[in-house]
Amino acid sequence: MTKEPLRIYYVYILYDENGVPFYVGKGKGDRWLHHELDAKNCKEARNARLLHKIRQIWSLGYDIQKAKVLMNVSQSVAFNYEKVLIKIIGRKEDGGTLLNFSLGGKEGKDRPKSEYERKRVSEVHTGKKLTEWHKQRLREYSTGRIFSEEHKLNLSESRRGKPRSEETKKKIVEFHTGRKRSEETIKRLKEAYIQRRIKYGKPRKKLRLVTRRVSEDTRRKLREAWARRKAGATANIEELNNV
Repeated sequence: MTKEPLRIYYVYILYDENGVPFYVGKGKGDRWLHHELDAKNCKEARNARLLHKIRQIWSLGYDIQKAKVLMNVSQSVAFNYEKVLIKIIGRKEDGGTLLNFSLGGKEGKDRPKSEYERKRVSEVHTGKKLTEWHKQRLREYSTGRIFSEEHKLNLSESRRGKPRSEETKKKIVEFHTGRKRSEETIKRLKEAYIQRRIKYGKPRKKLRLVTRRVSEDTRRKLREAWARRKAGATANIEELNNV
């Protein structure tokens, strides 16, 4: 017996002060209110231009008009309906009025970001300090997440050679101090260390040139020791030649 999908999803549309739709979304619970909450709390989302539009409407003295156009459906039905609406109304990039980044549906949720999106996200977050709320959201998102080997390599290469601040170093030390690692973690660390040695070679130790003042007495002793070694080596060679 197949399990019946939960019919708790809906599709909604946000309108501007003139009644023109500028966003189509799908969600459950109070999802359709999150855009206004993010704009009100000055939290930048992936779709920064959507929040800018909401704030612009507020600055004109209007409220955001919104409506649920489909309710109590399964997630797959909501995805498909969202995709159809976006195609009918059209995104700004396609000559329409919507500020949606994606074409909607499940493909839009998991799609790779475009160059424009990556640039916008980078500009928004460069030099920005994360709030405790945002840090908690990131922790919840990353907990239990499995990265591919390619992703791990990209992260490693992007961080290589970047200097760490004293505050970051202190946090790393505090995090690892007194922490017990499992046998599996120790094994993974050893394997990672071996791979780095294979790829980048044995790290060279920095040589420090130390300048010392040598006294005349020390120089005399060094010369005498060198003369004795040289004389001993010469005697050994002569002895070998006479054999």
